[in-house]
Amino acid sequence: MSAMGTIEMDNNLLKIEKAPAYIDHVYSDILPINTPVSKMYWGRLLHEEIMITYSIVYTPMGNECSKCLVKLNN
Repeated sequence: MSAMGTIEMDNNLLKIEKAPAYIDHVYSDILPINTPVSKMYWGRLLHEEIMITYSIVYTPMGNECSKCLVKLNN
């Protein structure tokens, strides 16, 4: 899969075209013993100037937790 779009950083615009990307999701009604997760999304974008990894997790009670990691070359 590839990604395209723009990211604005400190008034600079980074244009992304055909960068390798990955997204996936999991739905489950059987909860892991120590991790009560019913739904999870995660993905990754790889570009020569920026890498982004994210995850969004939902519990059966409707709680939500997310994390986004960004790595810049500079």
